[in-house]
Amino acid sequence: MQKKSAKNPRKITKTYLENAALHYLGRYAATSAQLITVLKRKIQRSAKFHGHTPDEFYPLVDNIIARYIQSGLLNDESYTQNRIHSLRRAGVSQKVIMLKLRQKGVSKDMVEQHMSAQNAEDEHEAAVIFARKKHLGPYKKTAKQDPRKENLKDMAKMARAGFSFEVIRHVIGDNREFEE
Repeated sequence: MQKKSAKNPRKITKTYLENAALHYLGRYAATSAQLITVLKRKIQRSAKFHGHTPDEFYPLVDNIIARYIQSGLLNDESYTQNRIHSLRRAGVSQKVIMLKLRQKGVSKDMVEQHMSAQNAEDEHEAAVIFARKKHLGPYKKTAKQDPRKENLKDMAKMARAGFSFEVIRHVIGDNREFEE
């Protein structure tokens, strides 16, 4: 079996970057920081191959990003709201949501602003979804051998997923032996 050879990168032009950006946004919901990273990576690869300096093409990226933000094609606010909503429905904790959004390049202020709109009830609902998906606590399908040991394992799994002890206690069960 022959190995597929990598294609040579195309020369960077304004049209090429526009098409690459539109293609990326057509396939993925993205933040402006993500799109900048993708386009700069294309520029660096092409510049290295064709013997150019990448710095001469970076203003093209800035222009594309500014135009897309102005036209509404890129909207970090909307991305943040939608991502929070979908992660909550998937049973993801507030801490993990904040980390994921920060990794995508959403500013810390914007993340905190949108997360402050969330309440304790949302965190509890996400924890219940998580426990149900992972078959933890009252959602376990098999009978427990040692209930205390099983509860500790379940609680540890939820803690690693970023849920607070209080939320975990409410979802797994009110276990008085864990209090000090």
